[in-house]
Amino acid sequence: MRIELLCNESKYPDILACIFEGSQKRVDQICTPSGIVPRIDETFIRDHCNFSAIVDFPYGISETRIRVHEILLCAKRGIKTIDLVLNRYDLESSNLFAIRKDFKTCYSACKENKLHVRPVIEYRLAEENFMQELCFSLRENGASDIVLGTGSMVDDLLDNIISSKLIEDKLGIPVVSCSPILSKDHFNMFYESKIHGIRLKSYKILDNFVY
Repeated sequence: MRIELLCNESKYPDILACIFEGSQKRVDQICTPSGIVPRIDETFIRDHCNFSAIVDFPYGISETRIRVHEILLCAKRGIKTIDLVLNRYDLESSNLFAIRKDFKTCYSACKENKLHVRPVIEYRLAEENFMQELCFSLRENGASDIVLGTGSMVDDLLDNIISSKLIEDKLGIPVVSCSPILSKDHFNMFYESKIHGIRLKSYKILDNFVY
């Protein structure tokens, strides 16, 4: 199972601690909001860790040209993976046209700069039937995997597991779940469910798990 770490710390020493712990524990990826990327040494990004930048975190409500600008800035700093937060208002209103239009533009910018892009879906805002339609559309427009949840909303562990498995089993899209995983028992629930990956919300809980 793939293990990622969300680095969303407010203080610079905590950012460094998060990166250090992630490196020491050999997580598969360190994921940080794009606004934090300039605070990380560019050489370190390029040579020492596998980073993804979370664009327009946590609400995804900026207009597309601003999101594309963020993507281009991250590319210049050595980021190779973009986690694109989908617009929460469009999710709530089931506005597939707006989401697809934005994603296609951002996907093109990523492709031109040889970046891997993953949509981040705050699934608790969307209706269940719309989620299936949405994920199918994202897959058809270039998404090879999906991140479920930003980690900024109250979530339920079992709900996230069920939603992740539905997407993986019905559509064949690997899912990285960002859920409130706090203990070894929580970790085991995801591991036994055979979900593609998880994203831990704090470096302070890394010691709870055995790699």
